[in-house]
Amino acid sequence: MFGFLTRAFSRNNRAEAVVLGAILGAGFLLVSAGHITAGAVTTAALLFHRLFNPIGALVGMFDQVQSAGASLARMAGVVSLPVPERTARLHGGTLELAGVSHTYDDGTPALHDVHLTIGPGEVVAVVGTTGAGKSTLAQIAAGLTAPTSGTARLGGIELVETDPGSLREHITMVSQEVHGFATTVAENLRVARPEADRSVLEEALESVGASWVAHLPQGLDTEVGEGGYRLDPMQLQMLALARVALADPQLVVLDEATAEASSAGARRLDVAAARVLQGRSGLVAAHRLSQAVAADRILVMSAGRIVESGTHEELRAADGHYAELSRAWFGD
Repeated sequence: MFGFLTRAFSRNNRAEAVVLGAILGAGFLLVSAGHITAGAVTTAALLFHRLFNPIGALVGMFDQVQSAGASLARMAGVVSLPVPERTARLHGGTLELAGVSHTYDDGTPALHDVHLTIGPGEVVAVVGTTGAGKSTLAQIAAGLTAPTSGTARLGGIELVETDPGSLREHITMVSQEVHGFATTVAENLRVARPEADRSVLEEALESVGASWVAHLPQGLDTEVGEGGYRLDPMQLQMLALARVALADPQLVVLDEATAEASSAGARRLDVAAARVLQGRSGLVAAHRLSQAVAADRILVMSAGRIVESGTHEELRAADGHYAELSRAWFGD
């Protein structure tokens, strides 16, 4: 891209210099012969020079035009995809992943024969190095990605056959990339529960420790996002967790939900996430091992496979992958 811009600007400037020189040279000869005035030559030279400003602007915007074209192509591709009919309804129960494997379209393998069961009210943390398959596992458990092979079921109903509305009623996912809409804090929260009144919104915020909302210029009515009050990553994540509390799903999937916050902010988010998980099933793809310690069970992933499973104490005593990660994280 930078090479293209350099070549384009250099050729643009070269063309401008050559033609402008030709205009001035021809103008000098015509003025000397008395055919035109010096003012006419000056006007012609200035008009030509001004012509290159919009041309240069268009060249400078080439990367934005190319990016917009690629985005438009993606949107057109998504719209043209066939929409499978999904009519099954969920009624709660146990999450079961049986023989789940997944390979991305470019041929990159992500998961290999994963078996996982999460009972009602059980919280399972998944840890591992970058690229181990944690996020892919989280997306499949949330019903956002269909596995290449194997099945993902909740209460015996396959997630890939479930009506999207029913799926969202029972499963909510929070990733590390949360979005704040350009509207009020209250409307940001009502995305999860449109009919919620102010008392319900305040209760949800209190449940995740988001007391800072009361100190915003207009409280719940504060405009945030583009053109409004700027929220930091921790505050955006707290709003996302408050949405989970409002949605009240059976299963909560957290995919490295504290990764973008500072150390102090991550500790507050850990507490907020723990409150949201109370009384619910949970799958936590943990960026920080502090999240995993409190889980009922910990899975250690490596190269798309579950290589260890147990509680924090059991895995520490086993002196395997998790023990090595734990020593590096906690410094003991």
